[in-house]
Amino acid sequence: ILRWYALALLRRNSEEDGVRKQHVQTYGELMEGVNMSQAYFRMLPDYAQLRHAFEWTLSHDVELAYHLADTAVSYQENFNLVRDVYDWACRLQKRAMSHKYRHLWSGIWLTLANALRLIADLPNENQKTRLLESLAAYDQVLNYLQSQIAPIMYPRVQSNRAIVFATLAGLPGENQRDRLQEGLAALEDALRSYQHDVVPEDYAGLQNNRASILSRLAGLPEEDRHERLLDSLDASNKALEHCHPQKAPLDYAMVQLTRGWRLHELASVPGEQKHARLIESLNACNEALRFYQPHTAPYNFRKAQILSTQICRDLAQISVEDRRTRLLESLAGYEKLLANLQPGEDLNAYVGVCLEIAHVSTEVARYPNQERKIYLTRSLIVLDQASQTGLPDIINAKIQRSRAMVLAILADFPEENRQVRLLDAIRHLYTTYSFFEKVGLDGHAKEVAAALIDICGELGESFSEIWDQLKLGPAPEWVLSNWKVAPLAEALANDRTTFVKDLSLADKHMSLENWHAAAQAGNRLLDNPEVEQLPVGIEQLRAEVARCWNNVGSLLLTEENEAAKPLSAFNESARLQPNNATYYRNRARTHVALGNIDAAQTDWGRAVELEPEYPWLTEFGAWLMGQKSA
Repeated sequence: ILRWYALALLRRNSEEDGVRKQHVQTYGELMEGVNMSQAYFRMLPDYAQLRHAFEWTLSHDVELAYHLADTAVSYQENFNLVRDVYDWACRLQKRAMSHKYRHLWSGIWLTLANALRLIADLPNENQKTRLLESLAAYDQVLNYLQSQIAPIMYPRVQSNRAIVFATLAGLPGENQRDRLQEGLAALEDALRSYQHDVVPEDYAGLQNNRASILSRLAGLPEEDRHERLLDSLDASNKALEHCHPQKAPLDYAMVQLTRGWRLHELASVPGEQKHARLIESLNACNEALRFYQPHTAPYNFRKAQILSTQICRDLAQISVEDRRTRLLESLAGYEKLLANLQPGEDLNAYVGVCLEIAHVSTEVARYPNQERKIYLTRSLIVLDQASQTGLPDIINAKIQRSRAMVLAILADFPEENRQVRLLDAIRHLYTTYSFFEKVGLDGHAKEVAAALIDICGELGESFSEIWDQLKLGPAPEWVLSNWKVAPLAEALANDRTTFVKDLSLADKHMSLENWHAAAQAGNRLLDNPEVEQLPVGIEQLRAEVARCWNNVGSLLLTEENEAAKPLSAFNESARLQPNNATYYRNRARTHVALGNIDAAQTDWGRAVELEPEYPWLTEFGAWLMGQKSA
């Protein structure tokens, strides 16, 4: 109201146009300064003024309106105001189509092309249609440009076209390889016509986009994954050479984040030093997080934080690392993410982070520590938060399953009411089991049933009384038959007790010594002639013992000059679970370390039979063939 009144006074005194021009100049210069420093968050309080400025210039000065729209787009993209980008571009195009503004056409077409590319990712938009419209608009720009006469704009257009091609490559009905190659060709054309010392930040952006497309190509069949990823990392490193944190902090952060992803991918490639690559990846990611903060770059902050937490969890699996410390670092990262997410903003992301916090908190709680209960309680809190967001039934069922497992662990604490905690756990598990069975998710139903049987067995003779309190009807026969068994023979009972104890220690400490002890105890239990008396199924027991041997092999494999020992461990895993592709993949890697290429090919073939869609198997097979030929 005050603004309207002020304008009315200015209009009465014939001063409105002069003040409006001054207003446009002030906020246009402010936006330019924000662009120079990439401190876009500083424009947040004044964005409404920029909108007013654009409205006036659109009616009174089209060239100035174009300039405002061009300078505002980076800010708008950074804070997901892409609807404004599109609206401004469409209105500009409509106003500037007369021959009078012909000199602006290439720039306005470029603004529209960028807007179409950005809104393609919004809900309720036909992504493919918008991307194709964007591509057509970029092609329209190229009708007005040549690399010789537009040495800066031409490469920028080609870089944006490459982004569109890369996005199209991931859509149904598109030829992924062809689209990625089109994107790569556009970038190569841009790099040929660009001098890196003219606008170094633009050159860095081209190399960063090139790195992303090379990484996508690395995941395709018939590509040399290792070579493509190394090329991608090389492109990221070239980008980093021309991108400085003081001058362009957000561009620098984006390059570091891209490097972090490439290094993380390389860590999974046979022949790479996994631990060293993960450390490099974490360093790059943390460098990006110096500049990506929730208030400065909220969306890229999430991307960087997600990668950082994943790297910490991967490092937690490596024997030379302090597992608990790395898990706590991962947990701290997820907590930062949750603090900056709202269910109404991105429900899937919010629930996903809640589940990860619950999972990692439960893992941390396995370690003997006075804070164990704090982490378990935190798991319950975030699971309750997630379950209150109106989720689909299947996601809610998974949350309830996780909640039940936390309750069962809490039941072992002396100060807890054991019976109440187990009662809640059983209620959640039985409800979840009933849902999975109803919708035909047999695998999930079996997992929940196994957990339910274990918890019911812990109740002993009080089971019937507690089950009646649930008011779920008679206890299912499959529950009763699995835990109501005759007393076990003494030797069998001792073997089971030893295995359960050693397995619990291994899950807590994750050390080679503990896993080896659990694996040996498991073999002794399986060799007991009366093992079929156990309430748990033999196949389930074999799977647990195979997991122990696999962890033994994986930990040995990370040690230098230790290839023969993990081979025997993976042999045991494959013997116990001959239809588990993981064990064949791990044994194949071990054969490579020993130089047994033929044996590695045999295990690779079996892994492909069992799990043909697993990432990198095609590339690994091609690499093996190359080694054999050599």
